[in-house]
Amino acid sequence: MENNSKIITKKASRVRFTVSNALGGIGWPELFIIFVAVVLITCSLTLLAKLSLLAGVITTVIVAIFTIFLISPNKNGEKLYYMIFIAFGFLFKRKKHNIENTSNIQIINNRVVFDNKQALIYKISAVDLTLSTQEERNTPIYDFSNYLRALNFDFEIIKIDSKLNFDKNKNYLTQTLKQDSLKNSQTQQLNNFLSMSKYLENQDLKLEQNYYLIVFKNNNDKKLELSLLSYNQHLSLTLPTSEEIKKIVDKKIIPTNTTKSSLATLIKETSTYLKMDNNKFVSYLTVNQFPLTVNDMWLSNFSEIENVNISIRVRHLDNITAFKLLDRAIRRAQDQETKKASEDIEYSLYLQNFNELLQLIQVGGETLKMVSIIFTCFADSKKELDQVVSNLKNEMIRNRFTINDLTFRQFEIYKCLLFNNNDKLKNIEQEMAAITLASAWPFPSKPLNDPQGLIMGENEQLQPVIFDIKTKSSTRASHNAFIVGQMGFGKTFNVKKQLNWLYCNNTKIYIIDPQREYGSFANYHGGEIIEFGNNPKAKINPLEIFTDNFPEHISLLEQWFKNLYSDLTNIDLAKLQEYIIQLYKNFKITAATNLSKLTPKDYPILNDLYNLVYQKEKNTLLEKMLWKLTKGADGVLFNGVSTLEIKSDLIVFDIYNMAKSKTISNAQMYLLLALLDRVMKKNKEDNLNLPPEQQSWICIAIDEAHLLINEDNLLALNYLFTLSKTCRKFNGILYILTQSIGDFTQHGENVKRQARGIIEQCTYQFIHHLNSIGLQNYTELLTDNNMINAYEKNIILTPRKGLCLFSINDKRYILQFIATSEEIKAIGTQEDINNLGKKI
Repeated sequence: MENNSKIITKKASRVRFTVSNALGGIGWPELFIIFVAVVLITCSLTLLAKLSLLAGVITTVIVAIFTIFLISPNKNGEKLYYMIFIAFGFLFKRKKHNIENTSNIQIINNRVVFDNKQALIYKISAVDLTLSTQEERNTPIYDFSNYLRALNFDFEIIKIDSKLNFDKNKNYLTQTLKQDSLKNSQTQQLNNFLSMSKYLENQDLKLEQNYYLIVFKNNNDKKLELSLLSYNQHLSLTLPTSEEIKKIVDKKIIPTNTTKSSLATLIKETSTYLKMDNNKFVSYLTVNQFPLTVNDMWLSNFSEIENVNISIRVRHLDNITAFKLLDRAIRRAQDQETKKASEDIEYSLYLQNFNELLQLIQVGGETLKMVSIIFTCFADSKKELDQVVSNLKNEMIRNRFTINDLTFRQFEIYKCLLFNNNDKLKNIEQEMAAITLASAWPFPSKPLNDPQGLIMGENEQLQPVIFDIKTKSSTRASHNAFIVGQMGFGKTFNVKKQLNWLYCNNTKIYIIDPQREYGSFANYHGGEIIEFGNNPKAKINPLEIFTDNFPEHISLLEQWFKNLYSDLTNIDLAKLQEYIIQLYKNFKITAATNLSKLTPKDYPILNDLYNLVYQKEKNTLLEKMLWKLTKGADGVLFNGVSTLEIKSDLIVFDIYNMAKSKTISNAQMYLLLALLDRVMKKNKEDNLNLPPEQQSWICIAIDEAHLLINEDNLLALNYLFTLSKTCRKFNGILYILTQSIGDFTQHGENVKRQARGIIEQCTYQFIHHLNSIGLQNYTELLTDNNMINAYEKNIILTPRKGLCLFSINDKRYILQFIATSEEIKAIGTQEDINNLGKKI
């Protein structure tokens, strides 16, 4: 994937005049040490020279070497005299400390009050940029940069790991199991889902990373709070619950991943780590020097390391201070004299960046922040802690960061991180432009964890993906899913798994099945299989009205006849409309009629229409068309009272033997979709007086949707498009499946336009394996906002069973399906088991 490098300036305080550069800078402490050395040398030469000139020279050399040794920096850039000083301090200090007393910390709303100070805490929700292109990343990062520039106070961004929480999922399943109306098959599946949640809860799953913003303010500033909570589509802040804040405070005091652990009361301090008296081990590290350039999301790799919390402390610099800092750094960089070409180039780049940054700050286009990044490594044993620290150091080295392991300062750092916001971190701060800080974008991919969802499988980080298609939110408007993929790679398994879950959760299921793949699923749950298309017991009368809008029905009926018999002229259609309206009047059906009280027998049939037309249109095209529909070959399909009844809450419409003529099959499919649309609307009426948790849902699954396509007859496809737009209003769920995506792109612009419209109405898309031609056809149907990048295309092109790219609008997951043996019993066929991918 493309990346856009950002320059991190050399720490301004480390840009020094050439004279002091080799010694890492000379300040008052260094001058004092040099002064003492000069005094010692003078005394030694004065006293020892009388005894032995050689002794005086040797003493002078030793003092000089020792002085240079003391004021020279170590690998972390820290002076050795300073390290010796803190080492002596550590040697004689008390090594055991009491754990911070949480009773001194109050939690009020989202505020943590301590030592007459307060910190505001907000939970950060950010889009996942892991699979994004450079163009997709630019806008969120620049928006975040603008947000950071506006924060003219000190703040902290922290990452805290926690175990995935299955409580809401378990509670929902427990309540659902209490329903009296459940079938045995539903009870078995629900118990299986509950067992699966409990099983995963006890597994060593990858941890969930949560990010929080902590603002250090001493006053109750409502205006500030409103500005912080201002909505941004890429990154937003929400108020955590008091329970969440308590967990944050607890994990700052004792970093841990376990939800329950014995209470620690003491900390034993060593030079490189802390040991709690409940056998928890903690070690702090920081960044000593950043690389010259960093890529977008430069902190995200560190976010993925388990058992490592991250604290990004940010101190605001006013423009005057920033100007002074940069002016001094620019002057010193200009005066640098180096003996290496590489150093000349490096300082030239720093100088260029200092100048650009200074100009941006002057025109208000940038701000400078003082940033310190502290990594908190923790584990349940010293051996495990060493491994965590090693993982972090390896990642830092790989990304060209130099490490400071904060030797002898572990407890001081521990205290600094407890909301104290003191100045003890200044010596590890780094100047950083807001855009560079924003480009860190540490927010990793969060696992999808819908509280009332189905455990679909796992993402690339091996975290469970828990999905509820019924979820309603500002970013998840519809309940439609588009599923595409070649045969044999899990497309049907995917939808069966979801339908099995929905049927156990108060949802009526209606499946249009062209290949007889859903019969075993219906049989398992005691559903009904209806052969549709050439079955006199499953006939739909085209003159039966399925909509509440009488004029709309007349218009659609006219279009139905036109698509069935394209030779009809506009004059024929106008006459036909008159006859139809007259026929309805003869049966006392008008726009004012309460259609809900009519039964199928109350409607006229095509034979009644033929008799009316025959009286005035004998031997005309219109009369011959109606003769074919009533007494001819098509009469058995369309002429008669509707015999198809929707009684079961799980019906598979077997259309395997539907007419091979696309014109006839499209006419039949339109009638079936219209009937199901009426069932969906009737379901809404039944739900009106019920609380949301008791309302039932309707799910329509259309497999092999490409069979609806007829370039010369768009009636069924148009109706599917209308259904995709309106079903969300009626607690409706729509699944559209296809393996022949090319049929949507290679039958003219009208078909492609309608197909693109249908896909746009699908909040959820599951893209299983496609070949290069299929992938090209699929991308032709996507809008610019939903285009997939090179990495995602490679996933789709790689033939792996049970794997797909799962997208929720612009959020994407690599999803590997998993299932239990009990689920497979419901799903049924050997092909499904082969296409599963992973079984638990």
